[in-house]
Amino acid sequence: AGKDKAAVQGREAVYLPDADAVLLGAHSPGSPLLLVYDCAKNAWFGAEFTGPDPIGKGAFSVSLGMIYDPARKLIWTLDQRSEVTVLKYEPGTAKLTELGK
Repeated sequence: AGKDKAAVQGREAVYLPDADAVLLGAHSPGSPLLLVYDCAKNAWFGAEFTGPDPIGKGAFSVSLGMIYDPARKLIWTLDQRSEVTVLKYEPGTAKLTELGK
């Protein structure tokens, strides 16, 4: 669900094992939400994160590295300017927007 709305340019992705989801290094079209694929639901969502946006004002970044830290349950990102951003995705409390509707 939502595949047509999540079909954006983006290369960087990271699997979030505690959520059984994939975070894509791209914004939901026309919004600041980051794209998340929920594997169990087979559906795409836009996720709201607080703090600095690792992608910035563009729709996606081809120079963004992303890695999941299982010990801390954090997503570490590194952009082309060597700026580090740390994201936390909590499956039970994440603010998600359905893309399929």
